[in-house]
Amino acid sequence: RFGTGSVPTHLIGAKLLRGEWKEAVSMILDPKDVFFDITFWTQKDDIRRIREYYKESGDIDGTLRQLPRFLVAEKAILQCLKKSPGNYLQAMKAVPRTLRMMYVHSYQSYLWNHATSMRVQKYGTDQVVLGDLVYCNEESCNEVKQVDDSEFEELECNDSSENNHLHEADAHASEGNCTSVK
Repeated sequence: RFGTGSVPTHLIGAKLLRGEWKEAVSMILDPKDVFFDITFWTQKDDIRRIREYYKESGDIDGTLRQLPRFLVAEKAILQCLKKSPGNYLQAMKAVPRTLRMMYVHSYQSYLWNHATSMRVQKYGTDQVVLGDLVYCNEESCNEVKQVDDSEFEELECNDSSENNHLHEADAHASEGNCTSVK
């Protein structure tokens, strides 16, 4: 999900979410150092050469003639830039929605994985801590309790540098047996 090239798809997704259209386009079109996906292995040198050609010459027509069909995003961007030079937002909109969303979803997954890794590194996996999403089955649902402010102080979770936005600990059982600890 995070890409097979030297520019991971989650970095492109971050640029899209920030509205940095020109940078996102550059990340997609620029020459890439590495391809790990076996389907690209035989064509990696050709693709790199085509990308370098475009970067050096800016020749959209020549680049489009050389691009393989499977480079859908690159083709869509270049065709749009040919019609509307410098309009990087429109160029990104020319990329099929499913592919654009893949970039964004990749960034969302990256953020989730990073946050989860930090949580596990800091607190481990053997306890529920403030902010955890807790799934309760019928047997364990009674074990979830509401924590008031005095218990919260004792839990030493109120680290002002990282959790200064967390003022209270609260666990509410929802109808779907899913509980968020805030």
